[in-house]
Amino acid sequence: MDVIDAIRSAFQRYFDFEGRSRRAEFWYFIAFGIVGLSILPFFDGLLFDTSPPPEAGPWASFGFNVRHGPLSVLFVAVMFIPWLSVSARRLHDVGRNGWWILFGFVPPIGWLFMLVWLTRDSIPEDNEYGHDPLAGQGITGHA
Repeated sequence: MDVIDAIRSAFQRYFDFEGRSRRAEFWYFIAFGIVGLSILPFFDGLLFDTSPPPEAGPWASFGFNVRHGPLSVLFVAVMFIPWLSVSARRLHDVGRNGWWILFGFVPPIGWLFMLVWLTRDSIPEDNEYGHDPLAGQGITGHA
């Protein structure tokens, strides 16, 4: 699965919280989100007044207290549900219930567990959440 297919798949399965998603689909979609959130504030700054208020202090130069523009906010709004669904499907792929994604909101231990689970290799056989996404593709390993 290449980057375009992964992003397309995540958006086509917008509200699909069932089944499984491979690591490639998940991480390409996450990378797309990171790139988008890195680039869009630049365009927000060009098109809208997103400069920090004068009382922001010295931390403003490091990106803190910066107002987010409408492009960034719209991007996050559009990405949120597909991010939840692809994360739930990725957890299904490693044999976890999708509700475990809520554990990721518990810093820092939840972040660590989620990182481990989301980077794990897929379960190579069918599980309670669906068929192996790599089955029938002639791929012998899941690395």
